[in-house]
Amino acid sequence: MLARSKLSNGLKHLLSIKSVFCEYGKEGAREFNICVNSLRRCLVRVPNKTCVCHDKVPSHISNILYPKHSSASAALQNSRTLVQYFSSQAKTLKRSRKRGKNDDMEDVSILDYGSENNEEGQEEEGRFCDTKYHRDFKISMADIGKKVTVGEVVIGELNRLFNISRAEALKMVRSPQFLLVADAAILEVLHFLKEKEIEGTQLKRIQWILLQSVDNLKRKIIKLQHPLMFNTLEEGLGFCYFSEKQLSTYTNQFQMEKSDFPNHKNRVYYLADALSIPVQLVVERILRPNRILIMDLAKMNKILDVLKGHGVLAEDILCDMWIFYHNVELTRERLQLITEAGCDRPRMWMCRCTDNVFQRTCERYKSEKELLGDCKSKVEFLAKRLECSTEFITTYSAGNPGFLRVHVSKLQRQLDLLEAEGFTPEQIRQSPRVLQYSEDRLMSRINAFKEIGYKPTGVAILYKQPRKFEAFYRKLLTMKSRGLEFKNAIEE
Repeated sequence: MLARSKLSNGLKHLLSIKSVFCEYGKEGAREFNICVNSLRRCLVRVPNKTCVCHDKVPSHISNILYPKHSSASAALQNSRTLVQYFSSQAKTLKRSRKRGKNDDMEDVSILDYGSENNEEGQEEEGRFCDTKYHRDFKISMADIGKKVTVGEVVIGELNRLFNISRAEALKMVRSPQFLLVADAAILEVLHFLKEKEIEGTQLKRIQWILLQSVDNLKRKIIKLQHPLMFNTLEEGLGFCYFSEKQLSTYTNQFQMEKSDFPNHKNRVYYLADALSIPVQLVVERILRPNRILIMDLAKMNKILDVLKGHGVLAEDILCDMWIFYHNVELTRERLQLITEAGCDRPRMWMCRCTDNVFQRTCERYKSEKELLGDCKSKVEFLAKRLECSTEFITTYSAGNPGFLRVHVSKLQRQLDLLEAEGFTPEQIRQSPRVLQYSEDRLMSRINAFKEIGYKPTGVAILYKQPRKFEAFYRKLLTMKSRGLEFKNAIEE
């Protein structure tokens, strides 16, 4: 019996001698495509367990499957013979539609290319995993030989070496670029970084480093050890994003401006000190707007003075380093206007947005300032209306960041509406999320309860999902039709 993996070996052989076909130019490339596509069609039609119902494979076919040597002339001749043989055999077979429960354990994957004896946990480049797109051998011809997901062995090593959870590891390798790199190469980089004592927290920030080869990293690390570059590998690891030529350019740049930073190693350390942020974080964020590394020092200092003078937080600057390319005077003007409008934490996008967006933002903060009245902040306003401490509001908003982004006008309308309907501040405090809910839908639900004479015991039922609210409302209608009291209703 000819196992299915034999047919896969034939296809693998053709793919491995593609260069031989290409020696014949366009005619050879066309011949190669015809042969490979024909074999793939045979592979899809052939049943899982058995390929050809013959007791023995003819010797001339075995020689093609396992050639001792390959030449250009032999490749052109043997490929056609191979395709013709398997095509004739595949036509006599029908794919089995009913498979036993243990078939999956006995099957030989069509993409293993005869590597049944691979060691456990070893993944090959181009090998498929068991995904919903490739079960039951329902594959596309274009899928053969391509890697569709990162192997479990990589995910396991991220957890074992760097204590990165499975969810975080899957997020790290989500980029399609990881499908272009063999798992073995990624594993080699992981072990190399572990030897260099790189922390998992840093690796999660610069996961692109896993796509580089160990040889390239070694050469780049040698350049990072230059006296004018970085004190430790951890601080300068982000610079591995640049090419070796770029690293040499920045080394020369740091050499020329050495006198400008008498108290710092280079401008990266100077910028990190000015922002009071660890060097490695600045290095990792400076990769994209990398012109900061060569921009005029006077302009950089001027922008830093403007930002720090208006109370811009260092973490906000770090998240949007493009602000260093913006017009300095316009940045100063907008920060001044937004601060006067009542914004206590200016963001960098406010300096770079269009005039219309900026005007609407200023008007929003001005209206909030007027509505707050004697209260200095939104937290103080909510604490006063809900009759609680500011610590309670701060603690709740930490778990629900969108809570304090709701405009004061909406918060005020929601509070007025709920209090008018008889809800106490204590009831609202138990479910502050109701203040973020749609005003129209909140009113419609209150009116729906009024029509059947039901008074909710809390506000949580008012912002439940439509499915849950409708189920509870139908339950109330059923109780009313049976003459039961609503007090037995449980608001889930």
